[in-house]
Amino acid sequence: MATAAFDEFHTGRTLTVSQLHFLNLLTDYVRKNGVIEVGALYEPPFKSVAPTGPEDIFSEEDVDRIVAVVRNIRTTSLADQQAEQTAAHG
Repeated sequence: MATAAFDEFHTGRTLTVSQLHFLNLLTDYVRKNGVIEVGALYEPPFKSVAPTGPEDIFSEEDVDRIVAVVRNIRTTSLADQQAEQTAAHG
């Protein structure tokens, strides 16, 4: 899910090595943890690429898009968890 969401983000665009590294860190994080809070983008391991946050390497518009994808992943994940709980108790 995370990989597909961020693949769409950079389709047809040329990203810098730092931007690609940041997105790879992000997709790996989501794959391992299932979700991510927006605030985590300002903490390690992301600080190694963007010391004061994604705004260091992305435009404001791109940061808004990344945040939207992160929130969508969280919303989708929570909805999936609720559906699983309902099915288990039903």
